[in-house]
Amino acid sequence: MAYNLNIDRFGNEQQNGVVGHAVYAHSPNVASIPNNTQTNVTAYGTTVVNTVGGSWNATTGVFTCTRAGNYQVYGHLEWFSGSWVIGNSFTTQLLKNGAVFAASRDIIQAAHTSVHQSLPTSGIVTLAVGDTVRMSSIQVTGATRALTASVFTSFHIHEI
Repeated sequence: MAYNLNIDRFGNEQQNGVVGHAVYAHSPNVASIPNNTQTNVTAYGTTVVNTVGGSWNATTGVFTCTRAGNYQVYGHLEWFSGSWVIGNSFTTQLLKNGAVFAASRDIIQAAHTSVHQSLPTSGIVTLAVGDTVRMSSIQVTGATRALTASVFTSFHIHEI
């Protein structure tokens, strides 16, 4: 199994030798993540690699397994610049059949402004046919926060 996707410094994707089940999608059309509410990331604007046919739904942001096996999953969220205060938190979650199997959390330790907040997470998961995988987020900043619609807000899954 080979999966090689390169993104150059200008954000252009270059795909080389995708074999097996793989999805790489980015730029969700999600306007915002409400404060302190788990929100599924949906409506991916760009799907660069999709070797699994109808198993990836870019509108819902859900991957449905059609071949049982072990999968590497990676999610990355980036929030637009803002004024961040001590204690603000951002969480990126990966879910199998609605249950979290991997998560990352960032808690602001020093107040700052005009900096994008970026948070990746990844995990390996065993999937049976029909299992679903998706990415969600929780942010606690006291206000609704917008995600960037760029290659930095992305979802990847590939069979290992």
